[in-house]
Amino acid sequence: SLCAGGHDASGGGAGVGGGVGAFAGHRQSTAQLLHLTNLAEVFACLVRHFRGVPSALPLFSQPIGALPIGTWTAALGGFRGSQRQPGGGGNPAAGTDGIGAGGQDASASQSTPIPGLLPVKAILPSSTVEDAFKMMPGCGALPVVDEAGRLVDVYARADVILLAAENTYRRVSLSEFTVAQALQVGRAPTAEQRRAAAEYAAHAAAAAAAVGAQPAGLTPPQRALPTPRAHTCTRGDTLRAVVEALSLPGVRRLVVVDANSHAVEGVVSLSDVAAFLLQT
Repeated sequence: SLCAGGHDASGGGAGVGGGVGAFAGHRQSTAQLLHLTNLAEVFACLVRHFRGVPSALPLFSQPIGALPIGTWTAALGGFRGSQRQPGGGGNPAAGTDGIGAGGQDASASQSTPIPGLLPVKAILPSSTVEDAFKMMPGCGALPVVDEAGRLVDVYARADVILLAAENTYRRVSLSEFTVAQALQVGRAPTAEQRRAAAEYAAHAAAAAAAVGAQPAGLTPPQRALPTPRAHTCTRGDTLRAVVEALSLPGVRRLVVVDANSHAVEGVVSLSDVAAFLLQT
């Protein structure tokens, strides 16, 4: 964690962009803990502060597709962040074997079922969890796509932890258990969970309305995804819209998709945006 004094400016937390997801405020004289915060709360504070003055940060009006943030397909620039930034969305320096800063090679193409999306790491529903585990170092989630590269779902560390807690992996063969099966087993909703999901969706909508947020990404009729954790945006969404989306509870990353085909084009995470803002 990162510590800051109660009156320290946000610029004093420059270490946040280097893989720190939370930091604590404390009284400098006694080192008494005052509050534990995270990047999402910092983003929510930014949204509230600049809500009434959209012209105060012209940078926030720029489309996310035009900024050096996140990891994109090779055709759209690949990894755009600082090479010193650890982790995040498929950083080629953080766990994708065979991918260098300048592109991809044959070994990298063989390590993913969708080479056309590299350096974005993605997986098919029919891929095994063993394959997924090999691809996950260096990123917190893998977009699950169909053969055409269209977003179907997201397989995240939370899914891995959930099934591990239930000892599911002890009862199956990792080389035969598919990602689709893992998601189905891990997310089979009970009636209580469906009610909780509806309440969560209402809370998220209220939180967005409270900060004047516009939903990032596709319009509701197009956003027909089987899980509310597959949060999306498009290249044309502004940085402000992305920050607003990432400030909402439970949103740690946005999968960038084509507005028409819904094909995956990139991944933008909390740490990607934080690193960019702190270096700008």
